[in-house]
Amino acid sequence: MNERISNLQIKKVKTGIEGLDEITFGGLPFARPTLISGYAGSGKTVLAIQFVLNGIQYYNEPGVFITLEETENDLRKNMASFGYDLDEMEKSGKLAIDNIRIDQTQLHKSGKFDLTPLFLRIEEATKKVGAKRIAIDTFEQIFSEIKDRDIFRQELVRLIHWLKEKELTTVFTSEKPAITNPKAGINEFITDCVINLSHSQLENVYTRRLHILKFRGSMHGTNEYPFLISSKGISLLPITSVEIHHVSEDVLPTGVEGLDEKISKKGFYVGSNTLISGTSGVGKTSVAMSVCLAAMKRNKKALFFTFEESKSQLMRNMKSLGFELEEFEKKGLLKIVTSRPTALGIEAHLVTLYENIEDFRPDVVALDPVTDLVEVGTKKEVRGMIVRIIDYLKNNLITVIFTALISSGSNSPSVQMSSMVDNWIKLDISKKENENQPYITIVKTRGMEHARNSSLLKFTGEGLKTEESI
Repeated sequence: MNERISNLQIKKVKTGIEGLDEITFGGLPFARPTLISGYAGSGKTVLAIQFVLNGIQYYNEPGVFITLEETENDLRKNMASFGYDLDEMEKSGKLAIDNIRIDQTQLHKSGKFDLTPLFLRIEEATKKVGAKRIAIDTFEQIFSEIKDRDIFRQELVRLIHWLKEKELTTVFTSEKPAITNPKAGINEFITDCVINLSHSQLENVYTRRLHILKFRGSMHGTNEYPFLISSKGISLLPITSVEIHHVSEDVLPTGVEGLDEKISKKGFYVGSNTLISGTSGVGKTSVAMSVCLAAMKRNKKALFFTFEESKSQLMRNMKSLGFELEEFEKKGLLKIVTSRPTALGIEAHLVTLYENIEDFRPDVVALDPVTDLVEVGTKKEVRGMIVRIIDYLKNNLITVIFTALISSGSNSPSVQMSSMVDNWIKLDISKKENENQPYITIVKTRGMEHARNSSLLKFTGEGLKTEESI
């Protein structure tokens, strides 16, 4: 790129918020204002102060948080729940918090609105810590007494210009009015970056969403992105990576006797993803657990997510196949996480998955069945979630097993995912001598050859086995 053009491109400041720096292509605009808008309870304050605190914690950039509504004591307690010690940051000389309660009469001189008292308060706080970042929550409180639209805009522009002169990267929060407000729209027009936070409802499940309405001089993600406020603060669903950086030549067997012999490499590549599909009761969970067991017997760790069975029920049922899961759990090689699909929104399920992966560091992850998540998200959202899971796990060389329910009479899951996965195992039922018998077929394996014929699947006290082709 031409050096002159490169120097003209706007500088950005990382937020340290998972996912947000990806969709903004590097963070918020340096020494420019960003507006975070949303209705009450949407997460505006958390995002704003997290931007300031992450600057201190991760990038050694002191910051100031101006609160016009919340008391300092409430703020300290609230942020402690996300693991931030505001007292310690203040003692280090890198954080200043100011709960401004300026009498509106101080802002009027000779009948004119004058922000000088506010500027003095902000300047005092920024000089105290040598601030690089500042958040003002919520800025409407400053201008609540201004009835004239033109004066409102004039004074807001003056404030923004003053902050730019100080080279402060600024975040304002703004509450979306429930009714038409004469000032509405002005703030979005004069700020350089506008982020809107909202809630959407599907059935009885609410999902928080983040949308970048504009970002002057920069590319940015244009979709609505689900996000979660968890014990670590705000995090967006990790964004799909275009590049997959890691591949492996190592192979993980399926653990199903006779099935690995049908694959040229005697198993699936480590870090690959496999779909196990079939109708209800055909053995999808058993095959998924068989893969996990094969990994654990090689001293690898397995993380098993189940959306239908309790942990105790799953362990009991697997004993009928000779799978003594308690033994591997005691060794720290197995972790089973149970959750009802409707207990959380789709973004909460995904963040829970990532948190468990970060905590347990598994070699294999199984989601059983991933199609249940359609209950809390659209098919498009579930498909997007699967893409994110695949990219994340591939980049970490973690093998993933998806089980998916197929409706009777259908050939594929309700969520179209066969084109996304590396390997596809299909289970079905056939009638033989008036008896329903399950059979197993390898539909595809990327990067290796495999047998095309189907085999009977036998459930024994010594695990799963395949028998004569049919």
